[in-house]
Amino acid sequence: MGFGWILTSDLNLDVKFSGKTSDWSSSTKAEIFAILTCLIICPSNSHVTIFTDSQCAIDTFNSLHHYKMTPRRFQKINNNLLWQAILFIIKRLNLTIKFVKVQAHSGDRYNDMADTLAKAGCDTQDTITISPLAIKTQKGYIVFNDELIIDRNIRKTTKKIINFRNIERQLSHKSLHHIKDFTIDRLINWEYTQDWFNYNPFSKVTSQSYSKHVSWRMKCSNYALPTLDSLNRNYPDILKGFDTCFLCSSAQESNEHFWTCPESIKILKDIFMKHEIIYKAIIMNNLDHNKIDDSNNIIINCPVFSCFNLLITTISDAKDLHCILINMIPSSIIKPFQEAKIPKKLTKKLLLTFLFNLHRDIYEILWKTRNTHWKRYKIDHNITKTSFTKRPSQHYKRRRQNNSDISPNNPDNNNILNIGYTNPFMNSKRNLDDSIFWIYLTSSNFRHNLPWINSLYLDVIDSITYDQNLFYYNI
Repeated sequence: MGFGWILTSDLNLDVKFSGKTSDWSSSTKAEIFAILTCLIICPSNSHVTIFTDSQCAIDTFNSLHHYKMTPRRFQKINNNLLWQAILFIIKRLNLTIKFVKVQAHSGDRYNDMADTLAKAGCDTQDTITISPLAIKTQKGYIVFNDELIIDRNIRKTTKKIINFRNIERQLSHKSLHHIKDFTIDRLINWEYTQDWFNYNPFSKVTSQSYSKHVSWRMKCSNYALPTLDSLNRNYPDILKGFDTCFLCSSAQESNEHFWTCPESIKILKDIFMKHEIIYKAIIMNNLDHNKIDDSNNIIINCPVFSCFNLLITTISDAKDLHCILINMIPSSIIKPFQEAKIPKKLTKKLLLTFLFNLHRDIYEILWKTRNTHWKRYKIDHNITKTSFTKRPSQHYKRRRQNNSDISPNNPDNNNILNIGYTNPFMNSKRNLDDSIFWIYLTSSNFRHNLPWINSLYLDVIDSITYDQNLFYYNI
């Protein structure tokens, strides 16, 4: 990100500066760097007026002087090292600072000149950084991966990193290769998908209906529906090899086949044709008429619905449709909302409600149709609930294989339901390896927990380097 500033008190001096910064790049950080670099050149005991178009920078600066701004809260502010440096300069030079908000892109002469300098700063080769060792008021800092200083909320930052690692581990599983491929091809919008998995359409926070709905979402997304291939693997003594699809009676029933079965496609086509009318009505009824001159020019066709016009025999024939079926949100279903200039917040509200009604029909019409055949099969073969609960004793002695190895290269983990696989998002056991141990040290009370470090295993202690005063951690 580039930044720049110009001294306007005496234009004849032609004092201006531009540069660029990296790491945690944002427009606010660029504004903070501009403030920092301009204060450095100010004479002692000066009264400085800074004109900026960043309201966020102004609000953050004002909050630093609030009586509730404790040192602990200060460390949770984004770019806290830069703000520490700014406060240090102000105190050292005895400066009086006043901020004035300028409307961005409003034709202000000097603001436009600063924007031009910022753009020029992006083209420079050198990147400007600050050394935390020079900031005496900053007693500690954390470096990630030997290169990146974390100068923001530690818990939120580490949560993002751990989540990225967990999702990479999850998607690397062989059974989820379709989701990984969709992710690489950028078919899935993970922001909306996350909102969908957290969506609760029911009036109560917890209820049997909500739990049932969440179970459906989780099983679909993990290819863990109790199809006959999974039941045969887990209960071979009960089904005795029967794995023929109940709907088409010609192929092995599996999670992948269930969504591409010709009979399933027929049922899904009727469901999606019904909801396509609802989908288009939602967009037309909520489009922004102030920004859209002619509603007829809006393209609201979506591959999720139009794919039924062609033959569907494999998942690759209708990738966007398959994303919906496994409870992932494809970007293509969001695009018509964007073209209709519907606000993002309203888009999420409308789309999540629409998806809930869609999946409810899929569950009630398609899945229950399959389950009707399954219940009939159990009655014909005298299979009851106790048949699954009272199994031979040798099945209870099966141990989890390679409990610690959940990599896709492990042959015992070829299927997500295999014994030995552990979902990283559902694993309560946190192994203290080098890559996640630092989250323990960076909790909000990490400065008060130093004696706790000595109680850990020696091999874990050896993975940490710190100086004599224990203020700097490099993990």
